Amino acid sequence: MLGATDPDVRDKLVSNVRKVQARGGVSACRDDGGRRDLGRVGDETVRVPATDSPYLDALLTVVPLQPLAFHMVREQGCEIDQPRNLAESITVE
Repeated sequence: MLGATDPDVRDKLVSNVRKVQARGGVSACRDDGGRRDLGRVGDETVRVPATDSPYLDALLTVVPLQPLAFHMVREQGCEIDQPRNLAESITVE
């Protein structure tokens, strides 16, 4: 689940979503209805209301969606603490 709460990283997030999709992955993106809309980029959209504060935007995104991601991975039977191929997916700028 991606949401560009920081406008400076939006283009990088869009690029990362496109890479995931090119490898056959499904992406879910946060949509705040305009300013930092990634909803049109992802395969699925999670709507979160827009605010005037980037800190509140981050809280509205991370706090409810982190447990959602946890339960989705657990439901699929995947290892939560040691995901497969983690080292291959982390890159350094």
